[in-house]
Amino acid sequence: MLAAEDIEDRAWIGASRFAFAQSLPIESAPLAARSADRSLAELQADAGDQRMRQMLGQLHLSAALTSTVSGRMDVARDHLTEATREAASLGDPPDGAGFNGCGFGPTNVGLWEMSIAAEQGESGKVIELSRKVRPQVLVATNRQQSYWLDLGRALADGGRRDAAAVAAFVQAERAAPVPFTLNPLARDAVVALAQRARRRAIPDDLRVLASRMGITLAV
Repeated sequence: MLAAEDIEDRAWIGASRFAFAQSLPIESAPLAARSADRSLAELQADAGDQRMRQMLGQLHLSAALTSTVSGRMDVARDHLTEATREAASLGDPPDGAGFNGCGFGPTNVGLWEMSIAAEQGESGKVIELSRKVRPQVLVATNRQQSYWLDLGRALADGGRRDAAAVAAFVQAERAAPVPFTLNPLARDAVVALAQRARRRAIPDDLRVLASRMGITLAV
């Protein structure tokens, strides 16, 4: 943030504020939400710059998720509405990356909507949203992983679509192997799938996935 302020580039200041909000742990969601709100208020005047518009959209998405975690759903909806409006006017970045590789546009908004629905425990909504999102249009592997991870967790909820959930997790691991194996939500989901599968037989692809995550399953 200090480096961005030193070069006095408002778009990079917006990018650094977004990175700061993203770096905070989930327990600091209220702080992250307040930080995003302050940044939006300070940087809105530069909304004519397309780079800045992308970062303002990203800040709205960050504020929407952290407000959801904080239980402020009315605020989250307002931020999501603003991000959706901005994304509709900008479209997806032609190079699949956009300013600072954030990939802001309708596709990324859809991915954040899936994450917000997952945070609320709305598995059915996550699956419904997934049908409208094509993560492959973005080059950032972490965004593709987000899609498959959120979808896999939603499919695993209830225990009726475990095979489809495993297939989604395999795609998430292929997209970004290290972040996936270190993700505690992914690990918890894979362990839950394995525990359910023990009543029958653990599929080979689930066993391989667990092994890559350092999870030892009984033979």
